Amino acid sequence: MIIELLSIAAPNRKRLEIGKALSSLVGAIELQPGCMSCHLSQVWPMQDELRIAARWDTHENLLGHLRSEVYKKLLLLMEFSTTPPVLEFFAVREFRGLDLVETARSVPS
Repeated sequence: MIIELLSIAAPNRKRLEIGKALSSLVGAIELQPGCMSCHLSQVWPMQDELRIAARWDTHENLLGHLRSEVYKKLLLLMEFSTTPPVLEFFAVREFRGLDLVETARSVPS
């Protein structure tokens, strides 16, 4: 699995417009082959920071997304960022949930 994180600093006067444009892309991203999830959030307390987080099942499907028309629109929206956008990709080799918390808490200190 690959996690894609994008942060854009939207200028105050364009925050709502950029947020709506990003929101309209979330559904299209989720329809891309291999997309496991995609979410848009606003970072608190820095309300000008908008963040998209997407999870991809394979490297190949992520590359397909990066070549897509949807991603081209996302690249154009990155141009509005008041600071350089932050784009990161994380290859996840192991995924754990509450089972890890349970294991950690059941071991005596």
